[in-house]
Amino acid sequence: VQDVIIYRLALSYVQHDDLGTTGTAENSYYLTDPSTNNGSDNQSRFSLLGAMRKEIPRVNLDVRCTMTSGIECTIKNARADVVAIMIKLTLLRSPPKTIGQQKDYRILPTLFSDNYLTLLPGETSHVHISMEDIELSKQNYLWKCSPNGFVQSFGNDSIDLMLSVDGWNVQESTVQIFCDTPPSVTS
Repeated sequence: VQDVIIYRLALSYVQHDDLGTTGTAENSYYLTDPSTNNGSDNQSRFSLLGAMRKEIPRVNLDVRCTMTSGIECTIKNARADVVAIMIKLTLLRSPPKTIGQQKDYRILPTLFSDNYLTLLPGETSHVHISMEDIELSKQNYLWKCSPNGFVQSFGNDSIDLMLSVDGWNVQESTVQIFCDTPPSVTS
């Protein structure tokens, strides 16, 4: 679809502290040419995004997460020709093996350094998930490293710590979170 433009605004900054900390804040905007919609209102201009969704393929992202003091995730759009739009991350625990347990497997509250990402072709983003704000102790979970290298909670059931990845044109997937260093991936 030629009538949709992705516009990225990146603001680099230096904090005025003793450390000289730097950072970048980014936002992505999806714009359409108002002259192509024959005077209709702004809402209908975004119907072009819906048309675009039908034409472009779903993007499979390469996602790797490890846990040390927090969770560090690397999300890569390996496609050379498709933008991954509005990537949503959700921290989950695996369903318990005991019947009759709750059905909401999200771990809340979860604080992400970034979420609802847009990745250009070939672009990689790094996201930090803070473990300090997750009240896992109230949920009776003690996360440890399993023999296979995944983060699990041991007790009556072994429960994995996972990350769900979804998005506007992103193929939904769930990845397990590794301890310290993920095992090497062989092709």
